[in-house]
Amino acid sequence: MKTQVEIFKPSGKWYSSSYVDMESFKDQNLLIHDALYKACVKEFEEGEGWELKSHPNDLLSRGFMIICVNPNHENSHPVMLKNPRSE
Repeated sequence: MKTQVEIFKPSGKWYSSSYVDMESFKDQNLLIHDALYKACVKEFEEGEGWELKSHPNDLLSRGFMIICVNPNHENSHPVMLKNPRSE
């Protein structure tokens, strides 16, 4: 099941929506932020649900925000990624 993520510009204006699959990261004992980031990278690399041509880290380093209101994770709560992350 894919989860919708919203991408916002540094100004706070909505930029795009994409879909990521967090299901495969459920049982890896990852923090929810790490699971969301890895799901975004996976979708970017596979070219399926990630609507953008930019790598998630590229967006984050330019000040964009990636927000997921309803992540598919065992410790589910809204998540916002704002800073570049290491893989």
